[in-house]
Amino acid sequence: MSKTEVTTSIVSSRSSWRRMLRARMVRNAAAQVARESDGTIAVMVSAERPRWMVPPLRWMVPFKPQRTLRLDKLGSRVWDLCDGQCTVEDIIDRFAARHELTFHEARVSVTSYLKELIARGALVVVIE
Repeated sequence: MSKTEVTTSIVSSRSSWRRMLRARMVRNAAAQVARESDGTIAVMVSAERPRWMVPPLRWMVPFKPQRTLRLDKLGSRVWDLCDGQCTVEDIIDRFAARHELTFHEARVSVTSYLKELIARGALVVVIE
């Protein structure tokens, strides 16, 4: 790789991080949320039947039309911050302050967790 290609790669990587940090996390409006007495949250998300699940496979493999995600206390705190108002950067800052982490340590944990919630259909990303 030439020096110009490396520089371009670094600049585009930084701009994509900045864009991601400005994004807002919004809860799936169709998800049902139940708060437990111990501070955890259960998020029920509807699931569509996969296209590959046809008879006779459908008869052998059970399909649940709703998935339940159980969020522990840390996950519940992150979930509460995903209100559509806070940016990802705000969520990371608050998580870092509460748990005495550096911004970069918190970024790794929070972004990994947010990606998981997005993949499971509990959150949606709004990029401005």
